[in-house]
Amino acid sequence: MKISFTNISYTYKGADQKALKNISFEMDASEPLAIIGKNGSGKTTLIKILIQQNVNFEGNFLIDNNDQRSFNGDLLAKYRWGYLPEELSLDGRLTGHEMSSIIAELRGLKSDAFEGEVLYLKERLRIENWFENKQCSDYSAGMRRKVGLLFAFLGDRRLVVLDEPTNFLDALTVLELKKLIRDKILAGVGIVISSHIVDFTSSLVDRVMVLNDGVLHFDGKLSALRNQAKDKSIDDIFFGLLTGSPENKQ
Repeated sequence: MKISFTNISYTYKGADQKALKNISFEMDASEPLAIIGKNGSGKTTLIKILIQQNVNFEGNFLIDNNDQRSFNGDLLAKYRWGYLPEELSLDGRLTGHEMSSIIAELRGLKSDAFEGEVLYLKERLRIENWFENKQCSDYSAGMRRKVGLLFAFLGDRRLVVLDEPTNFLDALTVLELKKLIRDKILAGVGIVISSHIVDFTSSLVDRVMVLNDGVLHFDGKLSALRNQAKDKSIDDIFFGLLTGSPENKQ
C-alpha cells in the first residue's frame, strides 16, 4: 500500500496561520515511520489528515494512486487500519471488554480469535481485570491509554497509527509496548508513531519525519544521520533537527 502526500496544507477554522504548510512525502504502509516534533508542531494535524478526520485540506493525498478525501469516515475500515488518537473517547457506561467486543464484531473477528487476541494484548499492555469489571467512566488516564492501544491493535490490521502512544503509561508498560510494536513490525504490520519522545521512537523506527511549526524539516533515515554525525548523541542530533532550518534528506 503506497501513501502519498503532495503539498498538503491545513488551516483550522478561525486561525490566522496554517497548521501544516506544503507537506510532501511518500511511504509504503509496511515501512515503520516516526513523526517527531514539539507540542504544536503539526503532528496530530498530519495524523488526522492521514486517517481522514480532517478532510478540508489543500493538496493531494493518495493511497495506491487513489485520491483520498472521504467525508463518510470509512478509510480506517476500508484499508484495515488501527488508530490510537491522542485523546480517546470511551462510552462510560460500558467496560473496556464490552467496547472491544463491539470493535471486534465490526472488524469481523470471530469469538474464539477475539478472546485469544484480547488475552494476548492484555498481557502485553499490562491490563488487569478492571478491563472486564469496571465501566470506562471509572478508568484512570493510564487505563484509558492502555485500552486505546488494545483497540488500535485488535484484529488483522495492515497499518496501526499511534498518536502519542506513551502518554500516561508507566515505565513497565512502555517497555512492553516497545516489544509489542517490534513484534508487529516483524509480522509485516505497518506502524506510524507520532510522538515528542525521541528515545521511544528512535529505538523502534529508522525512517523519521521531523515537523516544526507545520513545516517538514527532515525526512530520512535515522541510521544515515548517525553515520554522518558519529561524534554526536541522538539527543544532539534531534535537538539540531528540532531547532534548525527546514532540510529534506533522503
